[in-house]
Amino acid sequence: MSIITDPIVNLPFLYINGLNMSQTTATATSFAVSAGQCRDNTNTYDLTLKSNTTVNVNSIGLNGLDTGTFAASTVYYVYLIADSQGYNQTGVIISTNKTLPAMPNPLNPKGSYTVYRRIGSFASLNTPNVPIFYQIGSGSTRELLYDSPVQVAYTPTTSFSTCSLAVAVPSFAPIKVSLSIAYNTSVAGGQINARAYNPAGGLESQINLSAVVATETSRFAPFDMIAMLNNGAPTIQLQTANTSDIITILVNGFVDNL
Repeated sequence: MSIITDPIVNLPFLYINGLNMSQTTATATSFAVSAGQCRDNTNTYDLTLKSNTTVNVNSIGLNGLDTGTFAASTVYYVYLIADSQGYNQTGVIISTNKTLPAMPNPLNPKGSYTVYRRIGSFASLNTPNVPIFYQIGSGSTRELLYDSPVQVAYTPTTSFSTCSLAVAVPSFAPIKVSLSIAYNTSVAGGQINARAYNPAGGLESQINLSAVVATETSRFAPFDMIAMLNNGAPTIQLQTANTSDIITILVNGFVDNL
């Protein structure tokens, strides 16, 4: 038994090393977390995952889901959890709760799971399954990229209206999101504008997708911008020149501050 005691003082505040998530198989019900170490969310304990770990989203408990059933089109938050007294194995758990997972029952009743650190987030597919994704970067700022971008619902309006990204992006703000817009218009000079959600209005990051012929059959533009929360959902605002335009919004990924 190894007891977790004082933090290693020469490591940075709320550091995280390794612990990268990935999923590379179609129609998967699991994903991988690489070995690594981090400080817990209170910067008190050092948590160590000694080996690469597979997380089964259809299993309840350690290295699985905290409670309930894995759902479609839902954002899940991934945590490293540990027994601060060292009686129970350190592992991973996923939850729909963005601040605190439901802790599993310990195998050894002398201890309990009391410390944790969020190490990532991802959204499930509508099947439901775990999508193919890649978590890029080291340290506490990482980027989550979906292999197949996630489409979000949007109805074109000629004034700025909200577009929720909640099916693909965790509920933190401000959060940098990577998006793509597929734009079809039958009106020459058609244009779409985008900005971060702001109920009081605000500066817009304009996307110039102007048709150069009478009928624009396809325009595609990738771009990054900031999403803010609207009733708890990460949201942007969009405006189009014509309500008849056909617009598809895709989420490529997001920057996750751990």
